Amino acid sequence: MDNKSDLFFFTILILVVISFIILNILRTFENHLIRKYKLKLL
Repeated sequence: MDNKSDLFFFTILILVVISFIILNILRTFENHLIRKYKLKLL
């Protein structure tokens, strides 16, 4: 493997990890907001 493909693979890996983390944060944040909203409704 040459340097370019290594870098390419590494970049894709980082992007996947970052998107996964962002999705998890969004999901927990959404759940938190929904819970808060339901509490206000009750």
